[in-house]
Amino acid sequence: MASYFDPNTHVTLIPSALRGHADLPTVAEQAERDVIGHFTHRYPANTELSTQFATGPGYLQANGLTVCLQHFDPNPASCTDAGLVLALRDTIAEVVTWRLSKTGESAILSSVGGVNAAQKTFRSDAHHIFPPGPWTARLANWDISVPVYVT
Repeated sequence: MASYFDPNTHVTLIPSALRGHADLPTVAEQAERDVIGHFTHRYPANTELSTQFATGPGYLQANGLTVCLQHFDPNPASCTDAGLVLALRDTIAEVVTWRLSKTGESAILSSVGGVNAAQKTFRSDAHHIFPPGPWTARLANWDISVPVYVT
């Protein structure tokens, strides 16, 4: 399967300290799947995505799920919107960088210590799989999952 982020080709988007990381290919594949999954929704069978405000609908998969990114194609070579390809690539690179920078940290524990007994402090972001902040901002122009209201 072709990918929007190739860890060999797009390695310059990753900080130099993380480029040789052994888990880079695996993390890149998972990050791409998660980013596209974030924009994938199941709509009721009787509800069609409106193309009134979008020139191209999302990508309808065989399993009934829709990738709600305008002009999305699972094959980056077939995607007709170069801006979407660049935005996806840069967003995936940001997620990969964030995940690799967290390698070695405890996914759940923030600190362990205590005077008389072990006391554990749990991380507030333990359940997050994406970086904090507006990591989806690059894809906002293609996101058709949010309804457009005209007043």
